[in-house]
Amino acid sequence: MLVVLCGTLPAALPWSVALADAPAAVLRSGGQRPTAGAGLQSPEQRSTRFSAYSLPNKVWSPDTGALGVNSSELYGLLGVSRGFKHGFQLDLNLVHWGVGLFGFDVRWSFFERPHFALQVNTGFHYAHGDWIWIVGDVAHDALSNSNMVGFPVGVTATAPLTRWLQVDLVTQYQFAQSWGSFGNGSFYADSQVGARQFYFRPTLRLFASDATAFEFGFKLPAYTEVPVAVDSTVTVAGRTRESSRSSYVSGPFKDTWNMELGARSRLRPRLYATVRLHLGQVSKSIYGAPLYPSFTLEFRL
Repeated sequence: MLVVLCGTLPAALPWSVALADAPAAVLRSGGQRPTAGAGLQSPEQRSTRFSAYSLPNKVWSPDTGALGVNSSELYGLLGVSRGFKHGFQLDLNLVHWGVGLFGFDVRWSFFERPHFALQVNTGFHYAHGDWIWIVGDVAHDALSNSNMVGFPVGVTATAPLTRWLQVDLVTQYQFAQSWGSFGNGSFYADSQVGARQFYFRPTLRLFASDATAFEFGFKLPAYTEVPVAVDSTVTVAGRTRESSRSSYVSGPFKDTWNMELGARSRLRPRLYATVRLHLGQVSKSIYGAPLYPSFTLEFRL
């Protein structure tokens, strides 16, 4: 029997090679196998959202989208980002400027190696309640005599573990200060735009091919304070004076965490689309449902 098997081995060898090539053939039928440093993992195409990467120098990235949950994507997105020398990047969301939320974010990717990268980020955000017309008449009236400033600062680490797997971790603190009268259950608290918060955001990216990647991310707050209005009435010598001021109270984890699942694909050269599904209290507070979709189109110029 041993002699027979040995004698038939050369004839069986092509079948062995064919079986070994089967996974590669299946991948080719559904798209190109992901290649390290190529496709969506290349410097020109990789995602800078919640990663430690910045756009290459002189590269512009206009993007548009709707129904985001992250504070920089809330309601809508008409953004523009630009890469500068030495790993710097500037981000603006012009939709927010149009609805009364003004701000910008700056990133610096100061360390990058093939299997590890680090980035620091900061920004400035300002809102005046009377200019935030998108929240509706009742909420707008409550916000009209209010102001908010925010200063986020954070560090992001990215590790491409294999040609098909990348892990990102954002560690961020946002300081915010609100003042004036804005009512309880305000936009500042519901959206977490005006929250003081320290959180972690791990993200897992699976590259199915050079043109498609799946994203799994969580926002995990370790500490959250949201603004609330405190009204008071003081009577002195028969005169009554009413006043309102803002105060911060602790926000429970169950009301501040969120999760998202997404898929990012290259539709055409320099054009990318991302569809996401968000789960969390922010989606319910802003859009009325705890599970909500969003989409983004981005260009690289």
